[in-house]
Amino acid sequence: TTVCQLFDIPLIDVDLLLALTLIYGLLAPPRDARIAGWIIGFAMDLATEGPLGLFALAFGLTALLMTKMRDAVNVQVWWVRLFIGFLAAVPGQLLIPLHLWAVQGAHLPSAWRAVWAAVVLSGASAFVAASVTAFSPFVPRRRVGRHAKWATD
Repeated sequence: TTVCQLFDIPLIDVDLLLALTLIYGLLAPPRDARIAGWIIGFAMDLATEGPLGLFALAFGLTALLMTKMRDAVNVQVWWVRLFIGFLAAVPGQLLIPLHLWAVQGAHLPSAWRAVWAAVVLSGASAFVAASVTAFSPFVPRRRVGRHAKWATD
């Protein structure tokens, strides 16, 4: 993304740390994914001038939602990974401008523009995460039992 900005190539903004959080949310065990999401957000907090803990909360929430949703669906299908990544990322990305507006009194140009920016950023990051995990041997496989119920009793 830095090279594209240097050469003025139009590119949708992708938050690579958010994509990394989504990848951990897909591949790591739930407890590890949640801790990794919080640590990635905390590292982003240290790199920004904003309030400490805002990104840690947002990315931790994203990892929590991702691990809860991935157990309920079949993550072997790429568009399912894209969809749950998007659904997990949007609340965390909406939390950031909401906090800046409500707590810090920051002036936002438009509420719809803030929502649209969160949706686009979440979609692009979810696409990157789904693409990276497309050929990963670490994507959990769901076992389908073919035995009759009476055979397992």
